[in-house]
Amino acid sequence: MDVQAVINQLLPVIKDVIGGALKTSGAGVFGKMREVGSIAGFLRSAPEVFAGSELIKGLVSGLGDLDFSNLDLTDLDTGSVVNKVGGLDDLLSAAGATDEIDTVKRFIFGLAENVAAASGTGMFGSGEKVSGEETAFLENLKSTLGL
Repeated sequence: MDVQAVINQLLPVIKDVIGGALKTSGAGVFGKMREVGSIAGFLRSAPEVFAGSELIKGLVSGLGDLDFSNLDLTDLDTGSVVNKVGGLDDLLSAAGATDEIDTVKRFIFGLAENVAAASGTGMFGSGEKVSGEETAFLENLKSTLGL
Protein backbone atom coordinates (compact mmCIF):
# COMPACT_ATOMS: atom_id res chain seq x y z
CA MET A 1 0.00 0.00 0.00
CA ASP A 2 1.28 3.44 -0.95
CA VAL A 3 0.30 5.27 2.26
CA GLN A 4 0.96 8.75 0.85
CA ALA A 5 -1.20 8.09 -2.22
CA VAL A 6 -4.08 6.96 0.00
CA ILE A 7 -3.66 10.01 2.23
CA ASN A 8 -3.74 12.28 -0.82
CA GLN A 9 -7.03 10.68 -1.90
CA LEU A 10 -8.58 10.88 1.57
CA LEU A 11 -7.64 14.45 2.50
CA PRO A 12 -10.14 16.19 0.16
CA VAL A 13 -12.94 13.91 1.40
CA ILE A 14 -12.10 14.60 5.04
CA LYS A 15 -11.78 18.33 4.36
CA ASP A 16 -15.31 18.26 2.90
CA VAL A 17 -16.61 16.32 5.92
CA ILE A 18 -15.18 19.01 8.19
CA GLY A 19 -16.75 21.61 5.93
CA GLY A 20 -20.10 19.82 6.21
CA ALA A 21 -19.91 19.88 10.00
CA LEU A 22 -18.99 23.57 9.95
CA LYS A 23 -21.69 24.47 7.44
CA THR A 24 -24.48 22.76 9.36
CA SER A 25 -23.53 24.16 12.76
CA GLY A 26 -25.42 27.43 12.72
CA ALA A 27 -22.66 28.94 14.88
CA GLY A 28 -21.59 32.54 14.59
CA VAL A 29 -18.07 33.85 14.15
CA PHE A 30 -16.89 32.98 17.66
CA GLY A 31 -18.55 29.60 17.49
CA LYS A 32 -16.85 28.85 14.18
CA MET A 33 -13.53 29.78 15.78
CA ARG A 34 -14.18 27.26 18.55
CA GLU A 35 -15.13 24.60 16.02
CA VAL A 36 -12.00 25.17 13.95
CA GLY A 37 -9.93 25.13 17.14
CA SER A 38 -11.45 21.79 18.09
CA ILE A 39 -9.91 20.24 14.99
CA ALA A 40 -6.43 20.80 16.42
CA GLY A 41 -7.43 19.17 19.69
CA PHE A 42 -8.82 16.12 17.92
CA LEU A 43 -5.72 15.83 15.75
CA ARG A 44 -3.46 16.03 18.81
CA SER A 45 -5.19 13.07 20.44
CA ALA A 46 -5.75 10.97 17.29
CA PRO A 47 -2.29 9.33 17.12
CA GLU A 48 -2.85 7.89 20.59
CA VAL A 49 -6.50 6.98 20.06
CA PHE A 50 -5.73 5.33 16.72
CA ALA A 51 -2.28 4.02 17.74
CA GLY A 52 -0.56 1.76 15.28
CA SER A 53 -2.17 3.21 12.16
CA GLU A 54 0.35 4.75 9.78
CA LEU A 55 -2.55 5.97 7.67
CA ILE A 56 -4.06 7.92 10.56
CA LYS A 57 -0.64 9.30 11.47
CA GLY A 58 -0.29 10.55 7.88
CA LEU A 59 -3.82 11.98 7.83
CA VAL A 60 -3.16 13.86 11.06
CA SER A 61 -0.02 15.35 9.55
CA GLY A 62 -1.78 16.27 6.30
CA LEU A 63 -4.80 17.79 8.04
CA GLY A 64 -2.54 19.71 10.39
CA ASP A 65 -1.07 21.49 7.37
CA LEU A 66 -4.48 22.76 6.17
CA ASP A 67 -6.08 26.07 7.13
CA PHE A 68 -9.72 25.56 8.07
CA SER A 69 -10.33 29.11 9.23
CA ASN A 70 -11.17 30.44 5.78
CA LEU A 71 -13.05 27.58 4.15
CA ASP A 72 -15.55 28.78 1.56
CA LEU A 73 -18.60 26.69 2.36
CA THR A 74 -21.00 28.55 0.10
CA ASP A 75 -21.21 25.88 -2.59
CA LEU A 76 -20.59 22.87 -0.34
CA ASP A 77 -23.46 20.40 -0.60
CA THR A 78 -23.57 18.16 2.46
CA GLY A 79 -25.42 15.47 0.51
CA SER A 80 -22.56 15.30 -1.97
CA VAL A 81 -20.10 15.12 0.92
CA VAL A 82 -21.90 12.10 2.34
CA ASN A 83 -21.94 10.50 -1.13
CA LYS A 84 -18.15 10.90 -1.36
CA VAL A 85 -17.80 9.22 2.02
CA GLY A 86 -19.85 6.33 0.67
CA GLY A 87 -16.97 5.50 -1.66
CA LEU A 88 -14.40 5.00 1.11
CA ASP A 89 -14.66 1.20 1.14
CA ASP A 90 -13.86 1.04 -2.56
CA LEU A 91 -11.08 3.62 -2.33
CA LEU A 92 -9.36 1.90 0.59
CA SER A 93 -9.87 -1.60 -0.81
CA ALA A 94 -8.40 -0.61 -4.18
CA ALA A 95 -5.39 0.85 -2.37
CA GLY A 96 -4.83 -2.38 -0.44
CA ALA A 97 -5.84 -0.80 2.86
CA THR A 98 -8.77 -3.05 3.77
CA ASP A 99 -7.37 -3.49 7.28
CA GLU A 100 -7.66 0.30 7.78
CA ILE A 101 -11.26 0.77 6.61
CA ASP A 102 -12.92 0.73 10.06
CA THR A 103 -10.16 2.84 11.60
CA VAL A 104 -10.44 5.51 8.91
CA LYS A 105 -14.24 5.56 9.21
CA ARG A 106 -14.07 5.99 13.00
CA PHE A 107 -11.46 8.73 12.56
CA ILE A 108 -13.61 10.66 10.07
CA PHE A 109 -16.78 10.35 12.12
CA GLY A 110 -14.97 11.23 15.35
CA LEU A 111 -13.55 14.34 13.74
CA ALA A 112 -16.96 15.46 12.44
CA GLU A 113 -18.60 14.72 15.78
CA ASN A 114 -15.88 16.66 17.60
CA VAL A 115 -16.36 19.72 15.38
CA ALA A 116 -20.14 19.56 15.80
CA ALA A 117 -19.91 19.44 19.60
CA ALA A 118 -17.37 22.25 19.91
CA SER A 119 -19.74 25.19 19.81
CA GLY A 120 -23.34 26.10 20.23
CA THR A 121 -25.64 28.34 18.24
CA GLY A 122 -25.79 31.05 20.92
CA MET A 123 -23.65 34.09 21.52
CA PHE A 124 -19.91 33.27 21.67
CA GLY A 125 -20.68 29.61 20.94
CA SER A 126 -22.90 29.05 23.93
CA GLY A 127 -26.26 27.30 23.80
CA GLU A 128 -27.24 24.04 22.18
CA LYS A 129 -23.97 22.35 21.15
CA VAL A 130 -25.23 20.19 18.30
CA SER A 131 -27.87 21.82 16.13
CA GLY A 132 -30.67 19.92 14.44
CA GLU A 133 -28.98 20.35 11.07
CA GLU A 134 -25.69 19.05 12.52
CA THR A 135 -27.49 16.09 14.05
CA ALA A 136 -29.01 15.21 10.67
CA PHE A 137 -25.62 15.53 8.96
CA LEU A 138 -23.93 13.37 11.61
CA GLU A 139 -26.65 10.71 11.48
CA ASN A 140 -26.45 10.57 7.69
CA LEU A 141 -22.64 10.41 7.86
CA LYS A 142 -22.69 7.68 10.51
CA SER A 143 -25.19 5.61 8.53
CA THR A 144 -23.21 5.98 5.31
CA LEU A 145 -20.02 4.95 7.10
CA GLY A 146 -21.81 1.93 8.52
CA LEU A 147 -20.96 2.81 12.11
